[in-house]
Amino acid sequence: MTSYLSQKIKRVSFLSIIMVVVLHCYNLDNKQNGIILHFGKDYNWVIQNFFSYGITRVAVPMFFIISGYLFFLGFTNQKGVLVEKIKKRIKTIVIPYFFWTIFGVLLYFIMQSIPRLLPFFNKKLVINYTFSDWFNAVFVELVPYQLWFLRDLIVMVLLSWLIFFLIKKFKFLLPVVSFWFWFFNQNTVFLSSESILFFSLGASIALYYPEFLEKTSTKKYLFFLSWMGLVTFKIALLYFFKEEKTIINLTHKTSIILGLLAFWYIYDTLYPKTKRFFLKWDKIFEYSFFIYVFHEPLLTIIKKTLFLFLGKKVLSYFIIYCLSPFITISICLITGFVLKKYFKKGYEFSTGNR
Repeated sequence: MTSYLSQKIKRVSFLSIIMVVVLHCYNLDNKQNGIILHFGKDYNWVIQNFFSYGITRVAVPMFFIISGYLFFLGFTNQKGVLVEKIKKRIKTIVIPYFFWTIFGVLLYFIMQSIPRLLPFFNKKLVINYTFSDWFNAVFVELVPYQLWFLRDLIVMVLLSWLIFFLIKKFKFLLPVVSFWFWFFNQNTVFLSSESILFFSLGASIALYYPEFLEKTSTKKYLFFLSWMGLVTFKIALLYFFKEEKTIINLTHKTSIILGLLAFWYIYDTLYPKTKRFFLKWDKIFEYSFFIYVFHEPLLTIIKKTLFLFLGKKVLSYFIIYCLSPFITISICLITGFVLKKYFKKGYEFSTGNR
C-alpha cells in the first residue's frame, strides 16, 4: 500500500465518521417518549432527510469496504497468516467493542440512579436487568447502538476463512449474491446484509484488484452529480410519493453505490486544493475511532438536553439538528485529546491502540 492510499483511507475514514454523527443527529423520529409524532414536510424535513437519509448513507458501506480490503490485503491461505490477523483484530475490534458496550450500559445505570434524570429513560432500568436483558444489551440492542458495526465486523472476521474460500473459488459471486439480500433489506439478528456485501466487496478488491483503490477516475464528476441527483430524486419521491416503496428503495440503493464511487474519487480532486488544510489538521484524523465509539450515548444526551431548553418546535428541531453534531464532535475531540495525553494506556486499550 502506498503512503498516499494509507493517508487517503485515514482521511476518508474521518470524513465518514463525521457523516455517521450527522446521520445520527436526525431527530424527526416517528415516536418519542411513547408518543407518535407527525412532522410537516417543511424545510426542516427536507434538509434532515437529504443529509441524514441521503448523503451520509455512504459512510457505513465505505467503512465495511475499507475493513474488508485491509483485512484481506496480502492475505494467503496459510493458517499462521489468518491466526495473526484474527489476533490483531481481538485487540483492535473485540476489546473496544466489549469495553464501550459495557461502558454505555454502566453510564445509563449511573444516570438512572439520579432521580431527576429518570423521566428521560423509557426502557427497562439497568438495575432490573435479567441475564437475557444483559445479553440483549451487549449483543443485540446495544445502548451505544453504533457499535453494531463492530459486532458485525467481529462476525465477518470469524468467518474470514470461509469468505476467503468463497471468493477464491467463485470470485465475485459472494458480493453478487449478498447484493440481492442487501437490496431487499434481508438481515439476521447478528449480521446485516450490508456488512456481508461491502466487507466481501472490499475483500474481493484486495484479493483480485489490490491496485483498484490506488487509481482515480475521469468520471468522478459524473458520479458526484449522479449521486446528488439521485438523493434529490429520492427526497422528492418521499415528499410526493412515499407509497412508492420499490422505486424509493431502488433509488436509495443506487444512490449509495454511486455515492461510494463519488466520495472515494472526489477526494483525489479536492486533496491538492486542500492539502495545506489536511496537513495542518492531520492529528485530528487520528481520533476517528474515538469519535465513533464515544459519540453515543453522548449525542442522545446532548439532543435531549437541548430539547429540554429549546422545547419541541419546528425551529428547535432544526437548530438542534445543526448544533448537535458540532457540539458532539467537539466534546469527542477534546475528551479524546485529554485521555490520550494524560491517560494514554487507558486510551490505547479502549481504542485498540489507534
